[in-house]
Amino acid sequence: MNLREDKLKKGALKPTTDVKIWKYEVKSQIADLTVSLEKCNEIVKVLEELQVATARTSDNLKAVLLKVQENLT
Repeated sequence: MNLREDKLKKGALKPTTDVKIWKYEVKSQIADLTVSLEKCNEIVKVLEELQVATARTSDNLKAVLLKVQENLT
């Protein structure tokens, strides 16, 4: 967007140039969003795996605690 501001200040901003700048900006924004979405999907996948592992560990700990309690009684 700095390019647009520079041309605007100089009075050299033509409508066709403005359209090209905006198209470039929109493409850039879409590309950034696509990369962010891919990264977020990777994070969600890891979090889902972590959630399953945490639940499994919790169940294992509960089973061990029950055995310890049974052995103490």
